[in-house]
Amino acid sequence: AKVEYQMAKDDRKVLVVTSAAENEGKSTVAANLAISLAEQGKKVILVDGDIRRPSQFLIFDLKVEEKNELGEFLKGSGVLTDILMKGERPHLFFLGGRNCYSSSTEILHTDKLPKLINACRKYADYVIIDTPPAGLLGDAQVFAQCADAVLMVVRQNYMLAEDINDIMDDFRDNHTKILGVVLN
Repeated sequence: AKVEYQMAKDDRKVLVVTSAAENEGKSTVAANLAISLAEQGKKVILVDGDIRRPSQFLIFDLKVEEKNELGEFLKGSGVLTDILMKGERPHLFFLGGRNCYSSSTEILHTDKLPKLINACRKYADYVIIDTPPAGLLGDAQVFAQCADAVLMVVRQNYMLAEDINDIMDDFRDNHTKILGVVLN
């Protein structure tokens, strides 16, 4: 409810969900947030922006074909209408894939990503982007440049507070709104 309130307060639609390190629960938080919003009748696109190690297709048991791969679209060989997948839940759509792309940061640094996020912004009420950990790769920062806000997921007693604060400062230095922190 707090996330929805904060997003609606300033007409924000696109939210990056990230963490400092792996295994802090960001993909689960992103999935559950998308489900909660969709259950309220909001049209939601859940983007699996972790194209190095995608997980949303496993969480939702999606059958992803090559034509649905976000990585292939960003590399220039996909069509937007093919990559948007409909799940079993009403109002919930997916962008992502199952293939692993080791050169994810280079793939994301194209003019296709901002255009894709803008198209999603026009199509849906909310766009939730599950990214790789911000402390490991620059991918979360690339997505954050296209987003309205960032939500950090922090696993209790897992990372040092100073490391978490450094990552949040990096987002703020790039004029990204930190919506809040979820303590997992």
